[in-house]
This record gives sequence, C-alpha cells and structure tokens, in this order.
Amino acid sequence: MNIRRIEAGILDSGSDFDTSMTPFEAGLERFIDLKKDQFIGKEALLSAKRGKRLYGLTCKDLTPCRGDAIFAENVQVGVVTTGAQSPFLAAGIGYVRFYEAGAWPGKKLLLYASGGGQFRWQLCEILFVRTGEGKGEVRKASTMHVSEVQYVGRCAHDCVENEATEGHISMKLIFQ
Repeated sequence: MNIRRIEAGILDSGSDFDTSMTPFEAGLERFIDLKKDQFIGKEALLSAKRGKRLYGLTCKDLTPCRGDAIFAENVQVGVVTTGAQSPFLAAGIGYVRFYEAGAWPGKKLLLYASGGGQFRWQLCEILFVRTGEGKGEVRKASTMHVSEVQYVGRCAHDCVENEATEGHISMKLIFQ
C-alpha cells in the first residue's frame, strides 16, 4: 500500500511531515484559507516563512528507503521519509524532507543509501500518478513530460486476463 500512497502524493503525518514544519514547508498551503477572519494559529501562519522543505524524488538506480541521507556539497541537508519502486515510472520514488527550506530544485544532490553507495536522483513534485474515473494522468515532475496516459486494466474487476494480481493497474505512458 505504501507505493500507492507515494504515487498518489498522500503524505503521512508523523513521518513525511510533523509538528516541526509549517503547512507551507510541507506543501499543504492549499488547505489554508488565510482570508478567513479568525482561526487558531492564523497569526503564526501569517508570520511563518513560506519556503518548501518536502519534495518528491525519483531514482533510476535505486529504490530509496526511509532514513537514506541527502547530501549537497558533502553536507547532509535532508533525509528520505519513505520510498518504493514504482512499476508505472520504472524508477524508485519517494519523499525527501530537507532540514531547511531552500532553492533545492536545480542543485546537485546525492542520495547516500543506508545499504551503501551514493546515487544521483531527481527532485520533483510530490504527486507522481493521479488516477480517477478510468483515466490516469502523470503529474508534471521536473524530470519528465507526459503527452498521453492510457489504462490497460483497472483494479481487480477489469484487469486484462493475463494479470492475476488483485488490485493491479497497468498503464501505458507515452513520453514526449
């Protein structure tokens, strides 16, 4: 189930984000209505920094794991909060939480795997795959452009005959 929540961009309170982060740092600002007259915490949010600390990651050479370290210029700057191998994207995906908000997109970052080794990876948006009413859409990530997405089968009810895995969803991605 972890791969499904990661691909859908669903965050886990306590592991992906916690009380040390503002909603802005976790990328959850769309759930805050600062135009509302009063609510608990409004003043704190108005004075909070607006930088982002939580991003998605893709890695072709490794499945990221919780606790893998993220380095920039030989200094640890973040940690992987969760990861899994995505069959849809044919890559390891996960979330990375930086210790400080910053201009992370475009920087050279390395993932130091807990099992050993250093790996290059790509920073991207949190939402990897969106599914819905018989149509799928891969959200724009900094490393890919998708022109078309088609389902081959959907869940256990209408999977193609060769697929026996309950809940399996096959997708055809056409990249530009």
